[in-house]
Amino acid sequence: MGGVSEKIEGFYQICKKVGFTSSQGVMIPRQNVVNLTLSREIQDAVAAGRFHIWAVSSIDEGIFVLTGENPGKSAAGGDFPADSFNGKVRERLRAMAELMRGYSRA
Repeated sequence: MGGVSEKIEGFYQICKKVGFTSSQGVMIPRQNVVNLTLSREIQDAVAAGRFHIWAVSSIDEGIFVLTGENPGKSAAGGDFPADSFNGKVRERLRAMAELMRGYSRA
């Protein structure tokens, strides 16, 4: 594992080769920020908004960064609000499970 700076550098080089879209970047655990040693080129690209580094503290923060949707907080019974990202995922998984149960009965 490890080598977060090297992984960022490698992905940056791939993005540079295929062309920047201004939406490319990496998500890293917030605790890794203090360990970053990035080239001036990447620092400049981040400052210019051509490349992004999102530092997140939780999976829910990551869900929001990736989707722009509220992940939702689980209630005491484990359910999430229906309009939240996690609520939509849970509902989709329930629907898939029901579909699979239908196939196993056939």
